[in-house]
Amino acid sequence: GSSSSGLFTFFKQMIVGSGVNDAPAAGATTYTDPLLIGKSVMVYLDSVLMGNGLSDRLSITYNSTTGTITWNTPLGTDQLISIYTF
Repeated sequence: GSSSSGLFTFFKQMIVGSGVNDAPAAGATTYTDPLLIGKSVMVYLDSVLMGNGLSDRLSITYNSTTGTITWNTPLGTDQLISIYTF
């Protein structure tokens, strides 16, 4: 089952470094999932909504052609990634 928040649908949660749900390793900067291809995403890291392409703070860039989310700062162990799609 998936829960929906307005137009956004919960996609998945991962704990960095856990290896569960294809979670990125600590120190990684990317996460790729073919199921994200063609979708738009909202990404939270430790409950903070990631901005897109910001240079002055932690943010992401997203490539909907490849389904790749890229952080501008390496991820840390036990950080919680939550992804919603729309």
